[in-house]
Formats: sequence, C-alpha cells, structure tokens
Amino acid sequence: MKKSCFTLIELLIVIAIIAILAGLLMPALNQARARARSTACKNNLKQIGTFVHMYYEDQKVYPSINTMPSLGGDEILPSMPEALIAYIDKKNKVYRCPSDSLPEKNYNDYIFDPETETYKEASTSSLTNDKTFYEAEGTSYDYFEPLVDEIPGKYTVNDMPLVYDFRWFHGPAGKPGSVNVYWGDGHVADHK
Repeated sequence: MKKSCFTLIELLIVIAIIAILAGLLMPALNQARARARSTACKNNLKQIGTFVHMYYEDQKVYPSINTMPSLGGDEILPSMPEALIAYIDKKNKVYRCPSDSLPEKNYNDYIFDPETETYKEASTSSLTNDKTFYEAEGTSYDYFEPLVDEIPGKYTVNDMPLVYDFRWFHGPAGKPGSVNVYWGDGHVADHK
C-alpha cells in the first residue's frame, strides 16, 4: 500500500495560496479596525458632549476651559477633564481617542489653503515631544471655546461643534483624514 503525502511543490503552492489570501484580507481587516476605532471615538465624543450639556444645565453657562495646556495662555483655566470631573469616573478613558496612538511629532499640522481649497502642511508643529496628543494634553479632543462668549451672527449653539478630534486621527498617519465632531444639537458625525 502506497503512502500519500505532500510533495515539496504542493506544500509551496499551499503556502503561496495562503499568503495571497492573507494579503487580500489584511487591508479589509485594517479598514475594519480603523472603523471600529472611529466608532469608539464617536462614542467618547457623545459622552463628553452629554457631560458638557449636563454642565450647562447645572451651571447655566458653558464651561470655560483650557484643553490645550501646551498652547499656553495667560488665564489659569481648568482642563476639560477637570471641568467635567463631576460627571465622569476618573478611571474612564473617554478623553482618549483610540486612534491617538502615534507620537505627536509624527502628526503634521495642516492649514487650509483658500486658493486651492485644500489642506497643506504647516511649517511648524504645536508640539515637538514624543508623547501622543493624549499623553501631552490629557485629552485627544478640543472644545469649541467661543461658546462661552456671545455667538456671533445668526448661529445658535445647535449649529456649532462642541467637541471634536484635535487632529485628523482617523486618516493615514501624518495625513489629513476625517475628524469626528460632536455638534451642539447632540449628534456626532465625521468631517472630512
């Protein structure tokens, strides 16, 4: 009776087929991971936005906060996590975007160029350390500070972004992608 076993060529063919299938599946898996991180970020923003509204209901004013300690300023204001501490457990990671994982110096600052209607890289970065934005600032999110003052024009709070990703965390590393935004009317959407 003859024993059947794989020949070397058959084994190589099977390995090649597995490698091709893995190569085809990896981009899809990476996209699914990125969507999951973006969804988790939107959930974080929804919670933070709810905390801001709760603060408003309690205080009858929107919080006046300094979310970006590295950007300096003369006023001594609490950070967003400090201002909203009464509404959240300290161990909660709601202020960290899951996509905020690379050192800040790997993210380029981009500015809007009105001539080409596109974003272009700025010559300087606001942070130059090796920490992630969350590690440097205590939050991955920025707060729309003008809300504490009179809103100009015909806009209302519902038309305004309350809290949003500070960087384009949901794009390829170092390149503009999308920014998740919590709007004043309570919905969260990505903005490209």
